[in-house]
Amino acid sequence: MKRISALLGGAIFGIAILAACGGGGGGSGTSSPGGPLPGVPTAGPTVAPSGTFSSSDAVSIPSPAPGATSVPVPLASDSSGASANASISAGASVPPDTTVSSTYSSAGDSSLPTLGIKRATQSVRGLRDTSSGRTVIAYLRLQFSADVTLPQAPAFTFIVPGTLPTNGVTYWLAFIDPLLSAAGWQTGFEGPATVTPATTAGGKSGTQVAFASNGKPLSFVAGQVYYFAVYAVSATAATPTPVPSTVPSNPPPDSKPSPVGVTPRNLQFTSVTASTPAPIMFVQQGFNGAFTLHGDCTGIVNTSGVSPTWTITPVGQGRCVIIGVGDKGASAIVHIGVITPFETPQPINSPTGAPTISPSHSPEPTHAPTTAPSSEPSNSPEPTRAPTTSPTNQPTTAPSHSPEPTHAPTTAPSTEPTKNPNASPTPSPTPTPTPGSTAGQSASRRPH
Repeated sequence: MKRISALLGGAIFGIAILAACGGGGGGSGTSSPGGPLPGVPTAGPTVAPSGTFSSSDAVSIPSPAPGATSVPVPLASDSSGASANASISAGASVPPDTTVSSTYSSAGDSSLPTLGIKRATQSVRGLRDTSSGRTVIAYLRLQFSADVTLPQAPAFTFIVPGTLPTNGVTYWLAFIDPLLSAAGWQTGFEGPATVTPATTAGGKSGTQVAFASNGKPLSFVAGQVYYFAVYAVSATAATPTPVPSTVPSNPPPDSKPSPVGVTPRNLQFTSVTASTPAPIMFVQQGFNGAFTLHGDCTGIVNTSGVSPTWTITPVGQGRCVIIGVGDKGASAIVHIGVITPFETPQPINSPTGAPTISPSHSPEPTHAPTTAPSSEPSNSPEPTRAPTTSPTNQPTTAPSHSPEPTHAPTTAPSTEPTKNPNASPTPSPTPTPTPGSTAGQSASRRPH
């Protein structure tokens, strides 16, 4: 293992930034490393990944699987096996087709905020003293194409090549928010990490460093650049106080990146061999640079051409997305399907959609009870009328002559069953036409 002083200049540069800005408190409620050093200086942990790595990528934030509580988001990965992954809550507010651009590197990025660069320059002379308790392992840079609101901070999993020690060393995640610049690096954002051996994609030994969510809400503003840093600290390092609530927050700039447009937004190929290659073109107002393409469509389509127009040729069945990233992380997505239909994007706010479905079905149970009782009363008068009328008329009158049950109770109390045989032929035709006709019908039934 090499000491941090033996790392490349980029790593030393990043350590100076983290050490100089690390006096701020942590974003989590747990105690975290940082703050003033103990009275007796301690040597920093001999921790470093085996070799340098750096990779950049942009991915579409997927929709949550049915019943899932979290959404895995694969970030950048390096050919050496180094990789970064995040997991966000399924209840997050994420617009459809939102992408996140990421850079995962063992060295600091030249596009760090001005505050970090200035402090690093001023504190280079004191680098040895201020960094003796910390060693930066990796940096993660994130930039979102749309505003994303999370009910709790993401959980992160990092893999670095080589073996990292665990005796007398803990690993933490620092975070710098460009909209909370006065706080500087939040050195106790998440941690301590769970460290386990891992095997990289190339089959070499590596180390997995996993951070659980700190449980606090977090928002990302479109176009802003957010930095995370994985670092090691010796067990004797002092612990700082959390970031005070009085730290002012600077509002995001009014000018967000212009949206990226693409034509067409969806491509559907009905065949692999018979389909004609199709062009796609990206455009962003005020941006004259080159768009970068991202997306895993290996074995499904081939892409040729140069920015801003590419030609898409189908080569195999499947579906995927192609992402064109322009200025400040703004992007557009082309949904592609070869034989298989392309996937329609869905927002990651499924909890809000659930209530709209349940009310539409709720009236159905209310109809079932109403029809059931209404049919029961219609059948209940039939047993009372059955002794008066013959059974042959019961099926006919029950469904079609619903008023008849009202006549049956009226004639029954008037003791007409006793008087009908003698009195109905004479008086009923003259005073009351309706009862007379009923009596006539009953009389005509008797011969039968």
